[in-house]
Amino acid sequence: MKVLVQSAMIFLCFFIIDRIYLTVMGQRIQLQVLTVQHSPLHKKQLATLLLNLVALVAIVFLIVLPRARLIDAFCLGAIIHGTVNFTNMALFDNWDKTLTLIDILFGGVQMASATYLGRILASKI
Repeated sequence: MKVLVQSAMIFLCFFIIDRIYLTVMGQRIQLQVLTVQHSPLHKKQLATLLLNLVALVAIVFLIVLPRARLIDAFCLGAIIHGTVNFTNMALFDNWDKTLTLIDILFGGVQMASATYLGRILASKI
């Protein structure tokens, strides 16, 4: 039960931090998408659901079960975001390098912060 509660709290924090980031960075991300695909960003619900399920599995198996340190959580988030962004840089001529660096840093901060806050919340339940 402890694993379930901790995983749920970390995922909740991860999700909230992600929504804040997307709100703050939304215009910049929208501009980047327009630059590379010449059409507006359209969020696909199924892909969003699958992305969140993959994030939850990563949290459970790579953070909660091995009792990962915060630096491990930071590295996991940075690696995930780095993989996505460097793939985009490899595929799209005009992929913004500054946005890439911001997003990689965000991924690390997001996962470490969600892990930290989620553990605190789980300990209160």
